Amino acid sequence: MSEGRMRAEQAPGGAEASESRLIVAGTITLDWVEGTAKPAEAAIGGSAIYAAAAAVSVGMPVTVVGVVGTDYPVDRLHFLEERGADLSGIRVEQGRSFRWRARYDGEDRETLHADRGISGSVDPTVPEERASAGWSLLLGSTDPSLQRSVLDQTSKTAWVGLDTMMHWIRDRRTEVLDLAAQADILFLTAAEARLLAGHTSIPRAVELLLERGPRAVVVKRGSRGAWLMDEDGGAVAVPAVAVPEVRDPTGAGDAFAGAFMAVLEMRGDDVGLVDFRDALRHASAVASFAVEQVSIEGFDGLSTAELRTRLEGLGPVADPAGNVEEDPDVLNFPGSDDPPS
Repeated sequence: MSEGRMRAEQAPGGAEASESRLIVAGTITLDWVEGTAKPAEAAIGGSAIYAAAAAVSVGMPVTVVGVVGTDYPVDRLHFLEERGADLSGIRVEQGRSFRWRARYDGEDRETLHADRGISGSVDPTVPEERASAGWSLLLGSTDPSLQRSVLDQTSKTAWVGLDTMMHWIRDRRTEVLDLAAQADILFLTAAEARLLAGHTSIPRAVELLLERGPRAVVVKRGSRGAWLMDEDGGAVAVPAVAVPEVRDPTGAGDAFAGAFMAVLEMRGDDVGLVDFRDALRHASAVASFAVEQVSIEGFDGLSTAELRTRLEGLGPVADPAGNVEEDPDVLNFPGSDDPPS
């Protein structure tokens, strides 16, 4: 662990709570989603909210950064405050909040309508005392210009995580690549990695992205888990946690990134594949709670025992070593952490 970091009480699932902190920036939305168990009223959502809910679930206090309109039910985020989230970075501006409508067919999602509202014209603001505190930063999926604004406001960051989506890569690839060069951890799906790197082979695409500067690239594979390659070519993989029923897939990837960055922040600066593997395992376990309930309800009241049970469900820990195959997005991982696809 790097100098100046202190480990305190044991956090859920074996990750250790710390005096370190994490800034989570991204969208804060009102969601209506067909094909899920969403209630008739708008559900709270957005990359910042799912990531923050996941981070506090593993014991990491966070500051949430984003913009909402006066119509946003901020009181529904109270349970995040109770678990260590600081909401002072949420700007409430006159106008409508980001509204998002979508439809799911299995894991496939179709966006029906997206109205960014006031968040499309107002930059998020990192609280001054947080901006220079040397905390870690997760740039949740949102407009690259807003991610850039948040990144430029912070200094001495311990870790910078970057998440994005196909829409931004298609329309603003150069901006996303510039951000990736300044990130330590890059979160992508297989399709996003191919498009961003401009290469059809997932292993080669990840290698090309690592050459731009990140210390590790995480490929999120939905129900098939996730794998990571670091700057030294080391690789590690974990499966997804099987759940009895998927009620709402929205935000699972955001939750995955939030939990991963929280565990990584607890580990400090001197990390290796074992730490990356632990972060992946926690991320996979926490993301499973996101899909079981509507919105972020799966995190409300989540206990240490419940998270540990999910971690145990991932099976025994195998050695963090493996080789990436040329087969599009499969990691040949020699252990129970990566069952055959």
